[in-house]
Amino acid sequence: IEVIPLQYLSSRGGFSEGLAAVLNNQNRWLFIDKEGTRQINEDFFEASNFKDGLALVQYEEGGNHFFIDKTGKK
Repeated sequence: IEVIPLQYLSSRGGFSEGLAAVLNNQNRWLFIDKEGTRQINEDFFEASNFKDGLALVQYEEGGNHFFIDKTGKK
């Protein structure tokens, strides 16, 4: 039996539009695909799932919220 170490503390309820927002062990949200590959280079204080090609994110606590596309562009 192979034990796979826990990589993420939480998710936003699974995959949406092929990506999932997951919480890493530094309490930062990032986006992965179904193979577990990180798809957006940035990580975020807060992040929602994608809907209609956009996700609502926040870089830092108390900072502005904004939408990004699946490439990470604002």
